[in-house]
Amino acid sequence: MDTRRMEMPDHVHVETATALWACAACTYANQPLHLACEVCGGTRPSTALPTDSIGGATAVLPVVPLVGDADGMSDPPPLSPPPPRDGGLATATATAPGTGTVACRVLVKAPPCEWLGLGAKALYLHGAVYDGSFIDGTGSTCHGHGVQLRVGASSACTPAVAEFTLDGPPTGLRFRRANQPLVCLEVDHARVEAGSSCNFWGTLEHPEWGATWSLESDGTVAPVRHDNPATAIATMLRLGVEKSGSQAKVLLVQQGDQRQLVLGGTGIDELVHRRRADDLAIAAAMPASISSASEHRLLIVKSPPCAWLGPGMKALVLSGRVYTAAFDVQGQKKTGRGRQLRVGSALNAAKFILDGPPHHMRVRLVDDPIVVVDISHGKKVIKNPVNVWGTIENPEWAQAFMLSPDGTLGPTGGHGAVGCNLCLGVNKGKHGEANIVLVDRSDLANRIIFGGAGEMQEYVAHLATQQAAQVAAVAKLEVAGRALCTPAMKSRLVADGFAHLDAAVPPDIVRRALKEVNRQIGVSSTGTDKFKAKLFATNDAVLDLARQSKIPFVLAELLGGDAAEYREQLESGQIALRFPGDLCQGETADSSDEHFESIRKYWHIDGCASDFLPGVTDHHGEIHNFTALVGVLLADIVEPMSGELCCYPNSPAALAEFFKVPGLIEKVRVEGDKALPTGDRTDKTFAGRAPVHCLGKAGDAFIVNYLTAHFIAPNTSPYIRYAVYFRVSAPSLHRRRGQHGTAPPTAALMSPWLDWPGVGGGGGDGGGGVGEARSLVCTTDTTSETAAPQHVGIAEAHAYTHRAAVLAATNYDHTRFTSKSTSGTPRHTANE
Repeated sequence: MDTRRMEMPDHVHVETATALWACAACTYANQPLHLACEVCGGTRPSTALPTDSIGGATAVLPVVPLVGDADGMSDPPPLSPPPPRDGGLATATATAPGTGTVACRVLVKAPPCEWLGLGAKALYLHGAVYDGSFIDGTGSTCHGHGVQLRVGASSACTPAVAEFTLDGPPTGLRFRRANQPLVCLEVDHARVEAGSSCNFWGTLEHPEWGATWSLESDGTVAPVRHDNPATAIATMLRLGVEKSGSQAKVLLVQQGDQRQLVLGGTGIDELVHRRRADDLAIAAAMPASISSASEHRLLIVKSPPCAWLGPGMKALVLSGRVYTAAFDVQGQKKTGRGRQLRVGSALNAAKFILDGPPHHMRVRLVDDPIVVVDISHGKKVIKNPVNVWGTIENPEWAQAFMLSPDGTLGPTGGHGAVGCNLCLGVNKGKHGEANIVLVDRSDLANRIIFGGAGEMQEYVAHLATQQAAQVAAVAKLEVAGRALCTPAMKSRLVADGFAHLDAAVPPDIVRRALKEVNRQIGVSSTGTDKFKAKLFATNDAVLDLARQSKIPFVLAELLGGDAAEYREQLESGQIALRFPGDLCQGETADSSDEHFESIRKYWHIDGCASDFLPGVTDHHGEIHNFTALVGVLLADIVEPMSGELCCYPNSPAALAEFFKVPGLIEKVRVEGDKALPTGDRTDKTFAGRAPVHCLGKAGDAFIVNYLTAHFIAPNTSPYIRYAVYFRVSAPSLHRRRGQHGTAPPTAALMSPWLDWPGVGGGGGDGGGGVGEARSLVCTTDTTSETAAPQHVGIAEAHAYTHRAAVLAATNYDHTRFTSKSTSGTPRHTANE
């Protein structure tokens, strides 16, 4: 629990004292309840005697209990104010008070306060210092002292009571007492509402409770707050003044009230000038809107270039499926949702609403405003992931960000509007994805600088034209994709377990992907092995094979749902090259009939555990099943034995019968691919059917049922086999996973078309299936940590889901070359 947000009970114990004590080391006059010197930290003497002289100067403001004054001010300053609660003042992190600041007078330019006489007016501290102790929400004793704030004639105010230090930037300013920097301007009891009095107070044990203020460009001052989901500045409130007898007390008033204070003086004027300059610079850095009539904005990345993602401008994009999590905070059920945030092609730029002033705003998704750019667990540390997340029941938990004049976007510091030294940056993932993390603002290589409207508006208009053309092209792809799903195609798919999709991907998309794959081969410093189905690309050139093609519409037609859902799933593509000689005999590029026989008998299905890659594929105890495998050819395969995919027809029905045998699902779950009926059991399992060689042209695709037994033929051709594989799960499988907690149902292993409503499978909504065996363990975790009450950590949640996607999408069974025994017979061959 954040004790700073707890309201102090009304029955706290109060103590008063009447004497200062002088520090033996530095002679500073400390308040009676200080246990150590406020300046140097020296130990308080065992006996503190009253003193009226400190270092030769007469002590100002003798410490006596307040009993009222002649002007009718009978109420003492507030006891605390207590730690800010929800709805109260924001607080800043503890720093060295007054560091780098200069004492100055704060003049009052308006209103004139005629009852105070002619001449300049200023803020000053009035009356006796009030010391006290209280019990905070955790039961701890806190000590503090305060003094009343007034407006008075500047000429009558001595420096001891009229000099303040201005600590922080204009949008996160703290007004400190010059000779007691822990004592700051506060709103009484942190009640940020019109009519609340404002005085000076400091809690010794918690200097971080000091309130922050926003000095506006017109010289008015607004209290900073964090409870409003839309903004962290109480924009409708300002410091004001009210006549009280012959005095002028300070309080909060509505913006525009004739009583609102307009401040000035050397220090204030410099900050106002800085605020105006910052406002102009930030206005120039404000991201471009999609049109002059819209507040929807694109966060275009000006730098770094992220060249590994391919050509063209980059922007913040959304990646992967929407992630939903239920979690518990102090016994209360909460629900949140989010997605991964990355840098990608500007063509796929996410649309945002910048909600609030530039120095303290929420960055919301246009399509789901409760979801905002968010820091994992709220931890403002370097390399901490940044994604999008929203807690449905508590939208006020949304993280606030500050747009800086240099175009960087960083989290506000502490709970106030003071910016920290961190901003959004790029971290290249192991699969080439451009993840968003926090970096130091001085990290020039990785910090993200967003393009401002002035320099990007013309590009955004051009981008809109490109996006419109893309939408038109996708509409044509939809018609063509659904046209592929003829009754004859569906019948062939069900009969064989796989189907050939002619010209599924436009030629220009294929060429761009092939160019990117060859580029990566050319710059690789680790050889070609990783390209043999061990590399998962996340750049747009590869992902567009599935996203900007007929494939999403074919999947929607066969598996249910809509095409957009499958585009969201397709986060990585498995680059699967087969070079001449791969899976051939010895060191040759040849394969005899006998050798091919040994290859074909060691088929596999995806997601069964193996010992191929420790820490990744050795997931014994889990089966990473999905619904469909989609392979895209980047080059023609015109004859068999060219490293092509080979599938056993009608194998889904045969393997469904295998899995229906009691105990065999459990055996495969525990032992992995070794428990499959491969080797000498192959021909009996598949009734002697010969495998089909999947040949085709560049841009063709194959859609394969998860239970289809398959393998890779030796490549005896002179050409490299180029292919990219994608793996998807039907909406019904996702729904069943949700119904079964963290364990996906096994029904699809015994009913291979359960999740294929387009071929009469019914969409898998009938529950877990008849005779469902023990549930398999799924790596897609639907719960999340609740360590931070602000939110669950979306990045950690995505770490689990992304690993699950990689493991499920990674048919590492497809990545292995033949493991040969001493006799040269392949064992457990699993290639793609």
